[in-house]
Amino acid sequence: MCDDAIASYLKVNNAKAAVDTCVQLNKWYRAVELAKKHSLPGIEQLLSRYATHLLEHDNIIDAVQLYREANMFSEAASLLYELGGKAVSDQKDYLRAKKLYIMAGMMMEDYRKTRNAAAQEHREGSTKMYLDEEYQSPETARMLDSTWRGAVAIHFFLTAQHNIYEGDIAAALRMALIASEYDDVLPEKDLFLLVALSAAMAQCDRHTSRAFTHLVDLVNVESELKEKLQDLAVDIFVEKSNRRGGAAAAARQNKMEFEEVHCEECGEPTEDWVTQCPAC
Repeated sequence: MCDDAIASYLKVNNAKAAVDTCVQLNKWYRAVELAKKHSLPGIEQLLSRYATHLLEHDNIIDAVQLYREANMFSEAASLLYELGGKAVSDQKDYLRAKKLYIMAGMMMEDYRKTRNAAAQEHREGSTKMYLDEEYQSPETARMLDSTWRGAVAIHFFLTAQHNIYEGDIAAALRMALIASEYDDVLPEKDLFLLVALSAAMAQCDRHTSRAFTHLVDLVNVESELKEKLQDLAVDIFVEKSNRRGGAAAAARQNKMEFEEVHCEECGEPTEDWVTQCPAC
C-alpha cells in the first residue's frame, strides 16, 4: 500500500506528500531516501525525527548514524558516550568502550569544526566570540573532555594488563597507577585490583598496601571478597617479613623503585608516574 501511494504522489510531482505518507506509516528509511533524492527542504529535521523513532525502539547505533548524517554531532557524541559507559558498567567490555569513547570524541571534534565553519560564514571577523558563546559552553566543553578522558582511562587500564602479560611489571605498575586516577570513568574495584596485582608483582610494598586498604574500604566490594583480600594481604606481608638472608637480598634486588622527577612549574619532587604535580 505504501509503495502504491508513493508512486501515485510522485506521478503528480508531489514528493513532499510521498514523504509525509512514509512518515505516517513508519517507513522512515524510505522517507529519508525520497527526501534526499528529491532535494526536499527540512531533511535534517526529518532525520532527527527518524533518530527519535529509532531511540524509542533501542536502535541506538542506527540513531547515531542518522544524527551524524543530519550534522547533529553533539547528539551523536552523547549517545556514543552513553553506550561507552554501559559497555564498562554492564558488559565489562573495555575494548568496545574505548572505541565508543573515541568515536564520541571524533563526533565532538566534528561539532567543533562545524561551529567554527558557521562562525566564519555568518560572523566574519568575530569567530572567537562566536565560539566562546556557542562551542565553548560549559556543557559542550565538559562533553568534549569526558569523551577523550574515557578513552585515555581505558587505554592505560588495558595497557597495564598487556604489560603484565608481556612480563614488563614496572611498566604495568606505572600504567595501573595512572589508570587509578580515572576512578570517575572506570570501576574502582577493577582499577585497584589491577594496582594491587601489579604492585605485588613489582614488590612495591607501599602501593600494594594502599591498594589492598582501598579495596577493603570500598562499599561496593562483597564481604566475601574483602575477607579474601585481607587474608591475601596478610599472606603477602607475613611472607616478606619471614624472609631471611639470601632470599631477602634477592627480593630487595628485584624490588621496583620509582624515579624521582621534579615539577617543571614549582620544582617539587614527585614520582615519575604522577601525571599532575600534587604541590601545584
